[in-house]
Amino acid sequence: MTGPTVNGMPIFHLLLASGVLATGMECSKVLRLFAALKIPNVKQRELSNIFKYYAIPTVYNVWQKEQLSRLNEIDGKSVVVASDMRVDSPGHSGLFGSGSTMDMDRNTILDTQSTEVKNSNAMELESLKRQMKYLEDNNVCVTKLVTDRHIQVSAYMANEKPDVEHSYNVWHLAKGEKKKLTKLVKKRKFKSIKPWIGSIINHIYWIGDSSTTDDEREEKWRSLLNHIVDIHKHDGNTLFVECLHGTLEREWLKQGSAAYKKLTEMLTRPRLITAIRKLSNYHQTSGLEAKHAVDNQLASKNTYHSYQ
Repeated sequence: MTGPTVNGMPIFHLLLASGVLATGMECSKVLRLFAALKIPNVKQRELSNIFKYYAIPTVYNVWQKEQLSRLNEIDGKSVVVASDMRVDSPGHSGLFGSGSTMDMDRNTILDTQSTEVKNSNAMELESLKRQMKYLEDNNVCVTKLVTDRHIQVSAYMANEKPDVEHSYNVWHLAKGEKKKLTKLVKKRKFKSIKPWIGSIINHIYWIGDSSTTDDEREEKWRSLLNHIVDIHKHDGNTLFVECLHGTLEREWLKQGSAAYKKLTEMLTRPRLITAIRKLSNYHQTSGLEAKHAVDNQLASKNTYHSYQ
């Protein structure tokens, strides 16, 4: 193939590698397209070498400079961060993952750490440890951390980082509870709960948005068990004593019914109460979810990508 060169390398080859990397395409598919159109092109091994020695190192170099600039901006300052994982497969079968840290006040990514551990259960904790250590090594003081609800992470933060406020992302909690409730109402004797699923999930978001203390969040959550049976004054509460809504016309559950008893059992699980008390009232991980969506476009989970 003819064309201008740089140090003996055709510029088109370098542009092709850069284009494939920047658009999230797979080089093997691009080369098959050229072959199908009978367009002479670079061999896959040569293209892989261009990725390895030129394109990818350039991306790392640019990111490291940008990352250093962001860290210098918050050097010695207190920050609120969110952390979340992106794993190569769902459930407990993941082999590789990457965890990212976002500065919530500036809406910028501070760090991304790859994680290769013995199983997916250990990924989230190991990734968080690496992220927190990296920030500490760069003189960043984390005062609040927002994550999803992960037992190992919660235990680690409580035991090793007690000075850092640890809160849960509302969306992750709401998503999990909706899944459980949707499964529950498939049983005939619990069908009367179905019209309440939307209200229960909205209540989680409202608690996170409107509450300032752990006790207030818990009282608002437990008040739901009164509300669904048409009781709107909550004896025993000191912070949330009465519902704020006006007159409502709804099909209320019957106190003492099988549906009400089951719902009470579900909504007062100790682990769920603990999660409600730790809901983040403002900062959430939605920015990281958006980043992961971009990652999925540029680095498909179907292909393993080297971190270094």
